[in-house]
Amino acid sequence: MVAAAFSQRRKTLKNTLGSLVTPEDFSAIGVDAGKRAENLAVADYEAITRHLAGLNPPA
Repeated sequence: MVAAAFSQRRKTLKNTLGSLVTPEDFSAIGVDAGKRAENLAVADYEAITRHLAGLNPPA
């Protein structure tokens, strides 16, 4: 996940992770898709990864 987020310089998450994470996913996770990879906390990467792996509890 982290490698994919940093795969393109100075791009937002919606551009680097758009093929993996939909705008609805970002909203459900609570992560701003307009942020750049370097502005996320480790917990944000964990939340994205857990969501994609289906490990997040239902809301």
